[in-house]
Amino acid sequence: MAALAVVLVVTVAMSVTSPRERAVVRQLGLWDAWRCLHTATYVYEPRWNWLHGALLAEAPEAGLPDVQNVKVSLHSGEAIARAKGHVYVLQPGQLTVVTDPQGTEPRPLCVTHLGKWQIVGEHALG
Repeated sequence: MAALAVVLVVTVAMSVTSPRERAVVRQLGLWDAWRCLHTATYVYEPRWNWLHGALLAEAPEAGLPDVQNVKVSLHSGEAIARAKGHVYVLQPGQLTVVTDPQGTEPRPLCVTHLGKWQIVGEHALG
């Protein structure tokens, strides 16, 4: 298992080759920079207690009952939390926009440090 983790870290680190990617890695760290640059969403199950690094300052599901999974848009910051019998839509009251440091005009790459969540929609299932 440890050998697999080492191979994965080396593979991700080797894929960070451009000055833009290196600048984002310096801001966010290797894993969060990879997510920022290569994925539009961050999906996780709260029961596994994953480390969110720089992506989340606060868990969007905090205070919600029986949340089974969470999907966070790294472009808008919006989160969808699925709980037993309900789906919650949340917006962050706090976020940091990561921009392309190499562009002539700052272009947003992703949003991070999401926190101060507000429920903006709730839908009952079934």
